[in-house]
Amino acid sequence: MATDLLDDVFGESEDHPSDHPSDMRRLRSQHHTAGYRDGYIKSKTTSIQTGFDEGYSLGATVGLRAGQLLGVLEGLAEAVEEQKPSPSSSSSSLQQLLRDARRELATNGVFTPEYWNADGTWKYEVGARADKPAEEDGETVFADVAEAHPVVRKWRRLVEAEMERCGVRWDVFWRGEDEKGT
Repeated sequence: MATDLLDDVFGESEDHPSDHPSDMRRLRSQHHTAGYRDGYIKSKTTSIQTGFDEGYSLGATVGLRAGQLLGVLEGLAEAVEEQKPSPSSSSSSLQQLLRDARRELATNGVFTPEYWNADGTWKYEVGARADKPAEEDGETVFADVAEAHPVVRKWRRLVEAEMERCGVRWDVFWRGEDEKGT
């Protein structure tokens, strides 16, 4: 019986039973498993990093917007407090508004399952805003997602109303951005 030196080291045939040690199947299985695991880990690492980068940027954009709104309210509350040393209804209502905003615009108020899917996508409608035309290519950008967030949208309206009542303009707070701070 002649042995073919080019025969597959893992293969057997009826004509040529394997003369290899019995651990060849175990080795083949180990290499197959190791190769699968290495490929899986490499692809998972790449996917996780991409997902993290995108999620971090989106979260930062939403968080920044919430923080800007809180900052404006805090500034208004402080200014009203300084203008009227005695407690007034205007000052106390602004302080209550600020307490509510701090609670609702906090991380656990903005980043809840009510607004976000497990994969990090948003559950609420995001579209062109009246004060800003949609991107020419129709692409949604993180600023659009942040502005469309129901809690951010609610507080933007409330902050704008307070600013108008106090005679404060947006451009004082957001220099270099458009008039509405976007």
